[in-house]
Amino acid sequence: MLKLVTMCSIHVIGDWGRRGQFFQKPVASRMEEIEYDAVISVGDNFYPEGIASPEDPHVFESWVDIYNPSTPWFVALGNHDHKGSAEAQTKIDLPHWNMPNNVYTFDLCNHSFVVMDSTHVDMAQWDKVDKLLTEAGPNKWIVAHHPIYSGGWHHFVDEEYRTKMVELYKKHGVIGILSGHDHDLQYIELDGIHQVVSGAAASTYGYSEYQEGVQFFSEDVGFVHLAISEEKVNIEYIGLENILWNTTISI
Repeated sequence: MLKLVTMCSIHVIGDWGRRGQFFQKPVASRMEEIEYDAVISVGDNFYPEGIASPEDPHVFESWVDIYNPSTPWFVALGNHDHKGSAEAQTKIDLPHWNMPNNVYTFDLCNHSFVVMDSTHVDMAQWDKVDKLLTEAGPNKWIVAHHPIYSGGWHHFVDEEYRTKMVELYKKHGVIGILSGHDHDLQYIELDGIHQVVSGAAASTYGYSEYQEGVQFFSEDVGFVHLAISEEKVNIEYIGLENILWNTTISI
């Protein structure tokens, strides 16, 4: 494995659960080439219609058998997961799978991550996310399947969703939003918000749309790697062959 000089490192992947089809296996192999402490999944874990129960064979065919997980996975729900039983994913009882609820928080690398269920957001969820961010440590992130900015196929974003996310982001001094949904890799800085899109863990589609603030956009398959130290977060976009792009956020 390539050793990264960092306190802690995280892989961020999205839109992956394909029973090994398309590029899921090559991306999984590439993930193992770079040392990491945990994985954050930004949703769409099981295509095309989620799972029926915690014991659904899809869990093994798309997760255990592909990634052979040996470090913690912290998992969000995506829109395809809601086509099956979203609750079933909160009840998966396997080593390294972590989704205690559809909305929850976890601490990793001395940072706090608040996980949303962005497919069905109501006022109760906004209130809960607000509370979790209030209780979180000083270094905070939001994890949500749906981005609030995108230069991809899903560039039309619900304005109420975007407005509320921006409000909470600025209220709580959030570092960045980790998301997927668009099957591509993007980094966007706009209105003081850092938006990471990592939805290329199995397949991509060739579509882009103008979006202000896009600093990086790729239709390559791959994932995002966060290398976190006390003073900064290095964000690397990893393709099958090389590092596609990187940037740094000071904290």
